[in-house]
Amino acid sequence: MKKNLAVTFILVFFTLFAPQLVRAAGNTYYVSVTGNDSNSGTIEKPFRTIQKAANIVAAGDTVYVRGGTYKEKVTAKNSGTVDNYITFSAYPGETAIVDGSGIPLASDSGVIYILNKSYIKITNLKVINSAAMGIVVDTGNHIIIEKNHTYNTVSSGIGIRHVTNMIVDGNEVILACNDGDGEMISVASSAFVDITNNKVHHGGPGTVGGEGINVKNGSHDVLVQGNQIHHNSRVGIYVDAYLNHTYNVFIDRNSVYSNRSGIAVASEHGGELNDIFITNNLVYQNVRGGIMIGDWGIGHPHNIYIINNTVALNKNGGIALWDSGSTNIFVQNNILSQNSDFTIQATGLPLSETTITNNLLDGYRNLSTEVRGTNYIEAGAKFSDATNSDFHLLPTSPAIDTGTTVNAPAQDFANQTRDAHIDIGAYEYDPAYSYPFFTSTFNTNFSGWSKTRKVILYSGAPRIGARSIRLSGNASITRIIPTTGYENLTLTIYMGAKSYEGKEKLTLSWWNGALWQPLIVIKNSSPKENGKLNYLVFPLPSQAGNSSGFKLRIAQTGADLADYGYIDSVQLKGTQVP
Repeated sequence: MKKNLAVTFILVFFTLFAPQLVRAAGNTYYVSVTGNDSNSGTIEKPFRTIQKAANIVAAGDTVYVRGGTYKEKVTAKNSGTVDNYITFSAYPGETAIVDGSGIPLASDSGVIYILNKSYIKITNLKVINSAAMGIVVDTGNHIIIEKNHTYNTVSSGIGIRHVTNMIVDGNEVILACNDGDGEMISVASSAFVDITNNKVHHGGPGTVGGEGINVKNGSHDVLVQGNQIHHNSRVGIYVDAYLNHTYNVFIDRNSVYSNRSGIAVASEHGGELNDIFITNNLVYQNVRGGIMIGDWGIGHPHNIYIINNTVALNKNGGIALWDSGSTNIFVQNNILSQNSDFTIQATGLPLSETTITNNLLDGYRNLSTEVRGTNYIEAGAKFSDATNSDFHLLPTSPAIDTGTTVNAPAQDFANQTRDAHIDIGAYEYDPAYSYPFFTSTFNTNFSGWSKTRKVILYSGAPRIGARSIRLSGNASITRIIPTTGYENLTLTIYMGAKSYEGKEKLTLSWWNGALWQPLIVIKNSSPKENGKLNYLVFPLPSQAGNSSGFKLRIAQTGADLADYGYIDSVQLKGTQVP
């Protein structure tokens, strides 16, 4: 067995990435599209440009940008201090857009540019249409970029280089790398950086660049956690040492799906790459593989930990150990489910340099380079609802209590504490989780529903999928849905109506064994009588649970054939009876 760095993992992961304290004790300035830069910057007399405010702010000051579009490049001119950050923020409840259309920018610059400055916070701004990057932080420290939105940037949406102690949290990055180089969120030569809870999706064509989140070229002590990365033209999360020593990168609790590939590590130009922890991630439906140690670099990664991930439904395979010179590779407690081509593949990598153990292999292909490792389980994963990307474990899953505690993360994907008997995969089994045990989408038929009078599958609007249900006049649909084995039930349904003018109504009811119990009644002028499918959630009484005779009915009454009720996507969830 190879060297074990579990102690390092625990100490670094839970102590390096502490929240930063932001105080604001100075002046407050305002910017408005109706303002003037000759004004004093008060709410009554705001500035016209954000740059005017950036030129004068000092430590502890806050700049509120009122709603509207500002066609300008904003360059930070001053730094805050440890106790008093400078804050640039959209005014609460308003949308402030910084539009780079037509503004010439150097390739390493951005619409918002922070160079060699510290203790600055950028929050809730929308940055669009950049000829280079969206938000750039270069050579600074203690910077917070949170809850911003970038769209249509030729290069990165958010670019970070030579920065220490930084938080990038809760941002949304769309259509970055729109035929330019870089990555959607790029972290280069930086240390002690948190990249958390961002949505990074629908990137550009990726002709030159296009990775989702990239940690590279000498970065270290970087946390990539809780992000949603999807529909990007290259790898979702990429760690590349490139030329410089890159280490202590923690990739945890991310959803990475529908990208070209999921998560990859490599050293393209020979920089040392070590101590990379890939834990608790959901990696699914990517078109060119799940998790990879790449063979396209001249350097060789070592001390790579791929632990407790769920890797499912990826094309071209699950976990690929392709670099033959890698050392000290751990692949433990992962679920590999229904990935085409292979589950775990080791191409040229000596197995003496690996610890591959306690993985669940669902769809082993028996290729010459495919490996099972030790203490493996070859069986179906038994997810809650993989079709709808719900990878919670069913109570009957063989992944429960069959993992190893060695190197296992203390929390799971949902940030729930793992118990002493570690489960395989990103989720620890949760007996209190509410499982969807019944779903009806009506996309193809009425399967199981009985109907009276004019009820049709409807392909017009409104609908969620291919079809919805439309009731015309006095009509109803009913179904028996046994809830045996489930309690603490929740019903979700999409419903709506239109063209009511009198006593027409649409009623959703459940059968308690003696009477129909109404859950909602939509009448003329009700908020839901809007011609739309409204998303409704109903916690059901305890009597509805664990019943073989539970029924649902949706009935339209007092109506003629020009009155319409709509239903779609009925689902019941519940916890399993112990």
